[in-house]
Amino acid sequence: MKRLWLLSFLVVFAITMVVSGCTSGSNKNTEQNQQSQATKEPVKLKVLFGGDGEKKELLVDKFNKENKDNITVEADFISVDNYADTIRTRIAANDLPDMYTVYPGNYIAEWSKDNGLLALNDMTNVIETYKEGTLDIFTYEGNVYGFPRASQALLTVYNKKIFSDLGLSVPKTWPELMETAQKIKDNGIIPFAMGGGTSWLIPLIPYTIAPSAVYADSDWEQKKKNKEVTFADSGWKSVMEKLMEIIDKGYFNVNAMSASFEQSEEMVARGEAAMIINGQWVYEDIIKINADADLGGFPVPAIDSANEPLIVPTNVSDAVGISGKTKHPEAAKAYLTYLVSLPTVEAINTGSSASPLKASNYPISPAMDQFNELTNGLGTYTFLNNFWPAGFAEDFVSITSELMLGNLTVDKALKELDTLYDRRLAQN
Repeated sequence: MKRLWLLSFLVVFAITMVVSGCTSGSNKNTEQNQQSQATKEPVKLKVLFGGDGEKKELLVDKFNKENKDNITVEADFISVDNYADTIRTRIAANDLPDMYTVYPGNYIAEWSKDNGLLALNDMTNVIETYKEGTLDIFTYEGNVYGFPRASQALLTVYNKKIFSDLGLSVPKTWPELMETAQKIKDNGIIPFAMGGGTSWLIPLIPYTIAPSAVYADSDWEQKKKNKEVTFADSGWKSVMEKLMEIIDKGYFNVNAMSASFEQSEEMVARGEAAMIINGQWVYEDIIKINADADLGGFPVPAIDSANEPLIVPTNVSDAVGISGKTKHPEAAKAYLTYLVSLPTVEAINTGSSASPLKASNYPISPAMDQFNELTNGLGTYTFLNNFWPAGFAEDFVSITSELMLGNLTVDKALKELDTLYDRRLAQN
C-alpha cells in the first residue's frame, strides 16, 4: 500500500514539474518575444509611387498605424508623366529610394541593371498568390523584380443615357464607331472626351488600335528589332490614320490637347461628352463626380470589318519593387507583402480594377461587367510600351502629340518613329 502511495506521489510530482517547466518556458519565451518586439530598431523606408496619391491612406497610413515591426513608411507620390525618366535619373545619380513603382517588360530589364532592383524570388509566399503567368512580365533572366496590384484594360467608357436617348447601340467595327460619333456630334454632344494636356493620355488611342492593326502578328515587335518591318510600311499607318480621323472630323472636345485628364473625366460625368477611350480606372473617378452617371463599357472596335480579329489591350500594373541598394531589405519585403496582400489589393481595386491574385473575388463595375461580356473569348495584347526599347515610349508620346497638333503628317510621323525606335534600340 505504501509502495502504491509512493508511486502515485512520484507520478503526480513528475507531472507537476513538467507542467511547471512548460509554463515557465512559455512565459520566458513570451517575455523574450515581447522584449525583442520592444527593442527592434526603428526603420524608415523611403518609397516613391508613380501616381496613387489618392490611395495614400490605404497604401501608407494604414500600414504605419498597424504594423508591429517598428517600420515607418515615408512616401512620395509623383505624376506618372515622365515617371520613367525620373527613375532613370535617380538610378544614374545613385539616388533610388528603398522601394518604388516599377513598370513591366523592358523597364524591368533596364532598371534591374547595376543593382537597381532586388530579386524577389525568395518571397515564395507572395509569388504563390498570383495567377499563373502574371509575373512573367516582371521577370528578367529568371528573377522576379516587381509585384503588381492590378489588372487593367483599355476600353471605351460611355454614357448609356446618351446612347439610349439617341437610339444608339454599341459599335462593333471602326466604321460603326465613326457613324456613332457623327450622330452624337450632330446632336450637339462631344463624341470623345480627350485630356491631351496630360501627356500619358496621348498614346492611349493608338494603344487600343494597334493590337488589332499591327500585333495580330505577335512577332511584329521582334521583326521590328530585326529590321524586317517598319512603322511606315505596316499596320501602323492605319493606326495613325484612325487617330487622325477622330481629330479631322471634330469628334474631340475643342481643347483636346490642353484639357487635363480630370477635365476629360468631368465632361463624361456631366454628360457633355458621350465617350472616353481610357483605362477602366476612369469609371470610379467619373462616379465620384456624378454618382448618378449610368456608364457602360465596350472594347474600342479597331477593325474595319466584323470578320477581322479584335484584340484587346490589357496590362498588369501598379507594381512595386525594392531597390537592390536598400539598407533595409527585410523591412521592405514586409511592406511589399502588405501592399500586395489580398485585403489591400481588394480594398484598393474594388470599383475600378481587376486583381491579379488567385483568391480575389469582388465586384469591379457595371462598365467592366459589360466590357468583360463583350470581350469574352477575344485575344489580348499587353500595353505596347512594355516591350519597346528604353526611352521610345517617351518618343512615341512626343511624335504622336505633334501629329495630333497638326505639326506632322501621318507619313512623316511614322518615319520619325522608325528613326527614333532604331536609335533607342542601338543605345540599349
